[in-house]
Amino acid sequence: MIAVIGADINNSVLFDIKRHENGSCGGLPVIITNYLFPTFYRRLILKMKMTSNLKNNNTMHHLMLDPDLVSKVTKDNGLCVTLQIPTRRDPSAWEENDLSLRLAVNEVTELIEKARAPEKLKKDLSNKVNVLYESVDPKQALDGMGMYVSAELSALLRFPFTVKKEVEVGKYFKFRNVFYLQQYTEPYKILLLSKKMIRLFSAVGNVLVEEKNEDFPLLYNEEYEYSRPALGNSYGYTMKSFEKDKSLMQSQRMNAFIRSADAQVQKYISGTGQKAILAGSAELLHEFQPSNPELIMGSVTGSFTDRNMHVLAENAWYAVKEHKDANINALIGTIRELRNRALVISGADDSYAVAKEGRAQFLLVDKNYHYYVSNDEKHDLVDNIITTVLEKNGEVMFAEPGALKEYDHLVMKLRY
Repeated sequence: MIAVIGADINNSVLFDIKRHENGSCGGLPVIITNYLFPTFYRRLILKMKMTSNLKNNNTMHHLMLDPDLVSKVTKDNGLCVTLQIPTRRDPSAWEENDLSLRLAVNEVTELIEKARAPEKLKKDLSNKVNVLYESVDPKQALDGMGMYVSAELSALLRFPFTVKKEVEVGKYFKFRNVFYLQQYTEPYKILLLSKKMIRLFSAVGNVLVEEKNEDFPLLYNEEYEYSRPALGNSYGYTMKSFEKDKSLMQSQRMNAFIRSADAQVQKYISGTGQKAILAGSAELLHEFQPSNPELIMGSVTGSFTDRNMHVLAENAWYAVKEHKDANINALIGTIRELRNRALVISGADDSYAVAKEGRAQFLLVDKNYHYYVSNDEKHDLVDNIITTVLEKNGEVMFAEPGALKEYDHLVMKLRY
């Protein structure tokens, strides 16, 4: 199975490789450096053995959404092609996914042909779109898919959340889903507890890579130091006492085994900005007492092996999303407390003027909220606010629909 890895991280974008002569990547997001695909394809091919959710450790850093892509989709890139469609995860729906994508590609190709731009540029954009289309394996879909193409950019993303169909050729990209994806795909760790072995995984979204080194996996040593009871008149009582002592020793050893994982995992998350999800039986999750509880985002209860690793991957990522949503709700609570201190402003009209002044510390916006000027759907004031806040070194976060209703779907915390 083959994935393509770019060497120049500064110019990389996420891409999907469909199939090659040795197999398929199963829609694995990987990184390519630029659109010079033939030269790049010959020189940079990395063969990897993969399962659907458990990936080779050498590729983990390539699974993260490239910050450069997030930056590039907000810039004026000349003629920008945006194609976003909903898809279905069910492998049996691959023909439906392929048809939806093919129709959208035909639609966007027609828009490119009608655009006011040099013929060479239009031909180049159409070729890029077709290359992306040919790279897609429709059997490896998530909940949505997006193509972003310009003279400087060629990117294909799969979204683990529902998106609406958008096909547009214009001066700017429709970038909202890229930002929302970034918000929920920061790297994290998963510590999987069992009575025989403790495993550590690095994760991005629902893609896992197991750490295998001198620290992990931790294997339980079930050897006990004890003296067999001597035969005597009270042999039966002695045996019961011995069994009780052995059971106590087993419990103590198991507790020590579980605790030892805490010290090891700290080496992998302390100082990295990453946090961890705990996974295992309810008993073991109760036994595990982290020395830094603030580094634990949540837990997943269950018994997990390589056979059901996809279940762990999905449940862990859901726990991450719950944690991030809880942080967003806490942030909304903080904003509510600051509302009367003239440090909070809401609504699109007032926020845009403040954003241009560079006073926005962070912007929180309903992910589906749009505010069009003069009924022109190509002029979304909310997108303008987002890009302005970013240009002025502010932060942007998205909330679920309805969470910011009391703030007219958009609220800004001011620096002063």
